[in-house]
Amino acid sequence: MAIVDVVVIPVPGQNRKAYLREAKKLAPLFIECGASEVLDGWADDLGDGEVTSFPRAVLKDEGEAVAVGFVLWPTKRARDSGWKKALADPRMPQPPSRIYDGKRMFFGGFDVIRHERKEP
Repeated sequence: MAIVDVVVIPVPGQNRKAYLREAKKLAPLFIECGASEVLDGWADDLGDGEVTSFPRAVLKDEGEAVAVGFVLWPTKRARDSGWKKALADPRMPQPPSRIYDGKRMFFGGFDVIRHERKEP
């Protein structure tokens, strides 16, 4: 069964280009380590919500945006092995990040229960 890792990160708006550069470096690394797909997103249409929301979840400050990342793995075994390889790779950034506040990011893995996509 496939598994997807999801990360949600508050990023200062002025660091968008730096975040994108880091994401462009990490995507091939995850693919080399066994991931099937990597997707990164930058907030475009987020509300604050009355109870919770993406901005509230990361305690977004003025001038920050919310970024999300998704790494799709074919199996949990591939994910576990891939993360070990990725973390040992010198291309993997080491904390603390100068691009974003890692203390307010959150992440986790989810079993993929349905996945559809339009083929190009």
